[in-house]
Amino acid sequence: MLSKNKTIISLGDLGLNNYCNHNPSNTDELYAGTTQCHKLASNYLSSFYNDIPYEVVLGNHDLEGLHEFKTDADKLDMVLNIHNKPTPQFCREIANKTLLVGLSSIPFR
Repeated sequence: MLSKNKTIISLGDLGLNNYCNHNPSNTDELYAGTTQCHKLASNYLSSFYNDIPYEVVLGNHDLEGLHEFKTDADKLDMVLNIHNKPTPQFCREIANKTLLVGLSSIPFR
């Protein structure tokens, strides 16, 4: 049973902002904000407890992936899809008269 007052929150910087040799075809690509980075983060955040959802507050490093995506909109679509989120913002009731609100950065360029 899902408890509405339990939520895991990531406050951004899901990946390292450096060269991690994750893309041999482009050694200049930074890891932060890439599809591979978000898949790893999603697997990690969803592994804690099956009945506790996670939310992500996206920051600037989460929206990098500059070599992989042509536009910020393309990148944001990938992030939302991987994390199974309808929007980059969220609002969740965690207790009586208590809302948890997360507002993410969405443009990067």
